Amino acid sequence: SRAPVYGLAVSTRPLPFLVVAAGLVLSPAAALAADGGAEPPGLGVEVALFDDGLRVPEDPARALPPSPFPGKSVELFALRGETVAFQVVLAGSSEAPVPAHAVLSPFTGSSLEATPFVEHFLRIERTSGNDHRPDDSLAFTPSAKPRPAMLGAFADPLVPGSDIVLQRGRRAALWVDVHVPESATPGLAESKLQVVSARGVEAEVVVRVAVGAHEMPFAAQPVMIYYEPEALRRRMGGLRAEPSLRRLLHAHHAAGIRPVLDEKALEAEAPYLTGEAFTKGAGYTGPGEARGEGIVVLGSYGDLGEPKRDKVPLVERLHGRVKALDPRLETFLYAVDEECKSPWPAEWKRLLAESAAKELAVGATCGTDPLAHAADVVIQLPEDLDPSRVAPARERAKAVWAYNGRRPYSGAPVVDVPSTDLVANGWIAARYGIARWFYWEATSWTSYGGGKVGGDTDPFVVAESFKNRDGDHSNGDGILVYPATQIVPGMRSFGEDTVYPSVRLKAIRRGIQDVGYVRLARASFPREADAIVARLVPRALREADGAAGPSWPDEPRPFHDARRELFELVGRSSDGVVPAPLARAPSAVPVRPGEASRSARLAAVLGLAALVVALGLVPARPRRSQ
Repeated sequence: SRAPVYGLAVSTRPLPFLVVAAGLVLSPAAALAADGGAEPPGLGVEVALFDDGLRVPEDPARALPPSPFPGKSVELFALRGETVAFQVVLAGSSEAPVPAHAVLSPFTGSSLEATPFVEHFLRIERTSGNDHRPDDSLAFTPSAKPRPAMLGAFADPLVPGSDIVLQRGRRAALWVDVHVPESATPGLAESKLQVVSARGVEAEVVVRVAVGAHEMPFAAQPVMIYYEPEALRRRMGGLRAEPSLRRLLHAHHAAGIRPVLDEKALEAEAPYLTGEAFTKGAGYTGPGEARGEGIVVLGSYGDLGEPKRDKVPLVERLHGRVKALDPRLETFLYAVDEECKSPWPAEWKRLLAESAAKELAVGATCGTDPLAHAADVVIQLPEDLDPSRVAPARERAKAVWAYNGRRPYSGAPVVDVPSTDLVANGWIAARYGIARWFYWEATSWTSYGGGKVGGDTDPFVVAESFKNRDGDHSNGDGILVYPATQIVPGMRSFGEDTVYPSVRLKAIRRGIQDVGYVRLARASFPREADAIVARLVPRALREADGAAGPSWPDEPRPFHDARRELFELVGRSSDGVVPAPLARAPSAVPVRPGEASRSARLAAVLGLAALVVALGLVPARPRRSQ
């Protein structure tokens, strides 16, 4: 059977000699410990604890960065409506493989919901690059290439469950999502996770979550992610997994978009636009319950084709239906993709100006000056996006959005960069007032579409997912979810009509929620909040130095610490009003050396004190032109 958890259909297959408890499996040995029996001694398993900012390397010889949780406990903090996560990274001591599984006791103090995943590793054989310029790539400039190169096996697919194998010479890792319902009681919630094998308790971790009184705004940073239904048909044998895919994206605060070229396609979108698909009655629980995705794209990547007068009635009908569903829906006609000299955006605007759809915006992906472009929505690669054009464009009723990512201008959506890259994109959006971020594909499992060349590969086995005729090759590019069923003989299949998340999708969620912290903190403490954002991401987009590395840290700890500062600022705020969406932050006020750190420490002390008083807590698609 499948039980919906945060919009994801999680398998609840029975396992031999195990008892299901608190959503995770409980073995006889763990049950003995839970009942107060003698706890087996540690068996030499090395344990490291992280939040959702690390991409775990499988090889124990590859050093891990500093952990936000250097002790034996996970100390999380969250707002109501937020989903936080932690990772338990283990290295076994035995030459022979030791099957084990995780047990998480119910949280005391508040009703939090946990969902475990086993991290699967992808072997990266060569760095994302170009056959003609090996150090250059679609993901990073030569100077921004991660060093040391991320070669070898790294975690990305997340398969629901808690069964792992401990063995010397390779790491195992568990990812646990902890969702804090909007109805959760503020205060301290505590649980215990045990990793158990037939030998006994291999590892034990205390998990604490400080729940704040404020509510995390849903989809605080608008993000849309394209997916190709044809990829589901070719790889999974049909569209049975599509509702699960949309629920999964929604649970990660992102809107899924697909081709809408006729009325039938638009009607299929209706439940996702109205929010009907995200209700308990539809099998969804989690963030953004009963809320629609907020955006619909007519056409995609120019798929409506050349603008002609005989196409206008169809566009009028589509636009009218969208307005009937919800007049607040953001809608645009995607005129053309990455062809800045194309006359199509201007011609569509001319035709629509004489129609009943004259209010419909026209969009395009293009790197030229948005103020001079005919489109109303200009979607730009980060290296082309000039922050100084964002506000003037807004004043002219234009929108400038970000598209994909490339270091050092923004984080890159590939596997062979630190997981913090996609977290950083949220902070970049907060710093520069980017109204929406667009990721080109989530389901690019096949060689179909997107200008790709080469044969089909198994995304659970082969990291290199993208190749084109220009010699570009990328790891994981265009894959943010993994197919739980694959009909191609020889490819790994779990036999479920659903999709599984990736570490990168989790990182996108983390960045979006971080923008929620920024919005809440700015409402009462704008100067302090902006200083934290500017410190973590000093420069990005076209302000970045293309001959240097990224300005943000690769390690998860600085993001965790900056997020905590924002959490404490939010805790000091007396109102729970969600402010308006982000505009660009004002320039950071210069400070003398040492002043920023002293201010941060003072804010942390004051914020923690306020938290103690308030909560009673004990501190403890496609690149067609490429």
